[in-house]
Amino acid sequence: MTCEYMKHTVCYVLTLELFEIWIQLTVMFSILLFSGFCLLPFCLPRQYHFVRESRSWAEAQSFCRFTYTDLATVDNMTDMSRLLESVDGTYNGSAWIGLYDDPKNSWRWSLEGPQFYKEGEKDFRNWVTTLADVSRREPVCVIFDRGIWHLYPCETLLSFVCFDGRENATESLVLISEFKNWTEAQRYCREHHTDLASIRNQKENGRIASIVGLKVQLSFVWIGLYRTRIWSDQSNSSFRYWKAEEPNVNLEHLSPSCATVSFGDSGRWIEESCNITLPFICHMASPVSPRQYHFVRESKSWAEAQSYCRNIYTDLATVDNMRDMSRLLGSVNGTYGGSAWIGLYDDPKNSWKWSLEDPQFYKEGEKDFRRWFEYPLNERGNDFCALMLFNTQPTYEERWVDRSCMEERQFICYKESNNTTGTYVPIAESKTWMDAQSYCREHYVDLASVRNQEENLEIFTETRRSFEIQFLDGVWGVWIGLYRTRTWSDNSNSSFTYWRKGEPDDGKNSMFENLDQHCTAVSLNDYGQWTDENCLTALPFVCYSCKS
Repeated sequence: MTCEYMKHTVCYVLTLELFEIWIQLTVMFSILLFSGFCLLPFCLPRQYHFVRESRSWAEAQSFCRFTYTDLATVDNMTDMSRLLESVDGTYNGSAWIGLYDDPKNSWRWSLEGPQFYKEGEKDFRNWVTTLADVSRREPVCVIFDRGIWHLYPCETLLSFVCFDGRENATESLVLISEFKNWTEAQRYCREHHTDLASIRNQKENGRIASIVGLKVQLSFVWIGLYRTRIWSDQSNSSFRYWKAEEPNVNLEHLSPSCATVSFGDSGRWIEESCNITLPFICHMASPVSPRQYHFVRESKSWAEAQSYCRNIYTDLATVDNMRDMSRLLGSVNGTYGGSAWIGLYDDPKNSWKWSLEDPQFYKEGEKDFRRWFEYPLNERGNDFCALMLFNTQPTYEERWVDRSCMEERQFICYKESNNTTGTYVPIAESKTWMDAQSYCREHYVDLASVRNQEENLEIFTETRRSFEIQFLDGVWGVWIGLYRTRTWSDNSNSSFTYWRKGEPDDGKNSMFENLDQHCTAVSLNDYGQWTDENCLTALPFVCYSCKS
């Protein structure tokens, strides 16, 4: 056989193999198309795989990383439904997922910007002792006491220290004497300054000690350090689905703990020692790389920019974290200094959702039941949570209005019950909507959903019987679980925000629909911080694409 003949034979074999691969890819792509899928990051969800073999959490993690992508990450109730379907009713015990708690190594700063820290500065600590007394409550926050750091329940009301990195700031560290819980302190610092204070070295630790020392009555203050549970694949998902009494608050031992789904409890999560052996669930991630951002200098309205991005790339830009923001700013490359659209927008009338997301809880149409008095008015520009009215006038009673989520109100929790009565638990203590949600999720299931008029009247009657409703700002009312947030153009679940001080300025609803359109722009003059703009304004914009 000649070399020339062998060369042609090899070429023919290689060509035949490539042709077979092409056929396989074509068939796979056709199946995806006719199955309703598309090769885009928001169209290809994670695929879950149940493994019945019992292993420790670390062994399960190794198996999933070798065979699939990683132990299962869950972003929302849609993911939970797909995860439960992967078992298909063949197993009724517990199984590992990718969420775990490492009390010693899961600390992070509220101010995430990587440019703010030099090497090793994120890891500076000044603990009073070892971390032997860490609570299992999620998350755990840090207080500063005369230069020493302690662990404290995040819901405690304390003063706090903000960091202000703006060019016109008179002081970089600002002591705030108001008393707030850690989350409220974080929100205040991000709105009025930059963020809660990070402490990068012993010198900064001393500076804060001297600032706080000037106020003798202030001993403990919040700083920006906190810890939360971590996903095995390092996902940013903040979704949780704990069983009512989980996670355990006072465990005697501090060994890392890992999360399981309990199929006997409708998939609710339970905390277990990572060393026990259980079946587990892996996931296969979508085959895409991080988003690629594309700056388009042509000025268009938000809707026109959305159409352009969907036609040429994937969609208007979605941003998950500060790394995405850095890449987005890099796409502009200093060639533009104004504002540009991204994909976040606000629809004041059609973006309401229930705190309790479980799709099995609602029959068809029940998620959409509303009992508004007129319609959501957004009278103050930040009315994003629903209040059930208890006013003396019958025309107002058991109707709903939208109010600021920061108002402290009494509220209604939902608890699971086999009886037709006793499902709703009125709570006389006044809290913000977010704190009320946390309370209900910790002690019961969630804030109350209202699926029909019968439940609406039941909640109204049970609450009126239980306690006297608080009167605030001309209104008697209690929180229910309905709220709204801004939405990403690609329907991403990202909860990341990067608002400029004073933003978002949603404004009140008006008589004219064109004035009630609120879309988000990045301000390149303000380090990419976000502003609220009328969607009809013509601006440049940022698209994104993804590569398979």
